[in-house]
Amino acid sequence: MQITRTSSSTVSRLNQQANLLRFQGDIKRAVSVDVKQFKTPKPSKIRMKISGYINRTLMLYGLGGVPGLTRISAIDFPKAEEEKLVSVVNPNHAFFIGPNHPEFLTDWMVDKELSHRYAPEMACWANMGIVNGMGRIAQYLWLRQNLIANVPGGGGKEYSVRWALKGKGVLLHPEGMVNWTGDKVHQFFDGTVDMSFEAAKRSANANGKPVYIVPTVYKQQFVGDVSQGLQKEMAKVEKQFQLPVSKGLSVVERFAEIQKNILRRKEEEFLDKKQKPAAPIIGQNFFER
Repeated sequence: MQITRTSSSTVSRLNQQANLLRFQGDIKRAVSVDVKQFKTPKPSKIRMKISGYINRTLMLYGLGGVPGLTRISAIDFPKAEEEKLVSVVNPNHAFFIGPNHPEFLTDWMVDKELSHRYAPEMACWANMGIVNGMGRIAQYLWLRQNLIANVPGGGGKEYSVRWALKGKGVLLHPEGMVNWTGDKVHQFFDGTVDMSFEAAKRSANANGKPVYIVPTVYKQQFVGDVSQGLQKEMAKVEKQFQLPVSKGLSVVERFAEIQKNILRRKEEEFLDKKQKPAAPIIGQNFFER
């Protein structure tokens, strides 16, 4: 039997490493958050107002000739539609706004501008991974911005109903989803209607505020020709994924060709490489395949 002795300096280093690991574990426990645990928002009116100006400058319109992150140069809100919105989005009513988001990133930025203009203390629903999944500090900041995490079985609906009945409004973000379409208006989410009905029942029993569901539709439109930039981005995709290069096609045609080539590669993965795809597969259109 051979006994190996560890020097005192080695023991000291091991103890230091163990203490460091314990310290790191303490930090992780201090900053981590259970994503599926609902926490009630604690809105700060002044912070929400400040973030509205920051969003308008850094995320939307930009400053001093430098564009904002989303490169939105203007929001065209027809006067008649704005008057219609203001007639129901005010402290005298309980209102639930349901936006039709065409994409991510610009979605909440435009929502924030909407609330900054017309309902500065409005609560907004967001994916629980955003509200709770970025650490304790981020969660604190989001809750101060009146964001509601869409935790299943959480207290979001109850909070929303109570907040709407105060006349401050609730926006469903819309429950963490977008549909990537700018020309199609999609069906309302059930949560918007459920909470509105509950608010209406409580308001009727207390002879309180009328309750409104407020659908809003955002349509994004390029103000210049972006086809050259899109062609460059699609060339990068083709190169990175080693797809056939489709020069000479329009943006729409090239994008469709990329989708077809990706589908063709997946078909080859599931078929015997020595075998040609069966005739019915070749004859079917993209969505049938």
